Amino acid sequence: MGRNKGKHLEDILPAHKEHKNAIEQLQQQVEALQERVEDAEGLAQQNNVRIIGLPEGKEGRNPTQYVEDWLKTIAKARLSNYFTIERAHRIPSGKTQPGASPRPLIARVLNHRDRDTILQVAREAEPVIVDNTRVSLYPYYTLAVQRRRASFQAVKKRLKAEGLPYALLFLARLRVTYNQKAHFFDTPELVCDWQDTTFPHPGPREHEDALPPRQAHQPRKDKRNQRHST
Repeated sequence: MGRNKGKHLEDILPAHKEHKNAIEQLQQQVEALQERVEDAEGLAQQNNVRIIGLPEGKEGRNPTQYVEDWLKTIAKARLSNYFTIERAHRIPSGKTQPGASPRPLIARVLNHRDRDTILQVAREAEPVIVDNTRVSLYPYYTLAVQRRRASFQAVKKRLKAEGLPYALLFLARLRVTYNQKAHFFDTPELVCDWQDTTFPHPGPREHEDALPPRQAHQPRKDKRNQRHST
């Protein structure tokens, strides 16, 4: 009886190991596909502008035309001849309760350069006022992209404290300039590794307690998980 049980286990273990390996490979494939979907969604939204504070109903029955005309008055001659708002709508749909804050309005700009111009003009013109109400314009990001960009907050503070120029690029890529050379990072952990290698420090670094834990690092599985320099 014991011999039969042992032989049975010998037959099962190889199959179990094979199934475990197959499951791990499928999990990796799912994660890689999920990352591609998130990137595709983020890129699809890159021409969108999020408008906060615009009074409800100000856009009338044709929000697309209203936003296009309104932005032309703000940006004036700095927009291209092809400037167009493809569509604009409030989120979420449905009317708000009396006294509630206006719902955000999302507008899709046809040309990406025009979108950047609009955001730059809005920053320069702050505050933007409509009907005695302050209106703000921001880039629009998907939730996945927002989370990835937010993950760099701690390392950005550390870079600022050390006087290193940086910029968070679209979708969520950090560029750090050192010795007139640009370095690009796709995760905050890669930034920390580069800093620790470039600027060795005998003791705990300032702001070290604010950094994401190293053991929590989950590297992206595509080639973008590499640090590049130009």
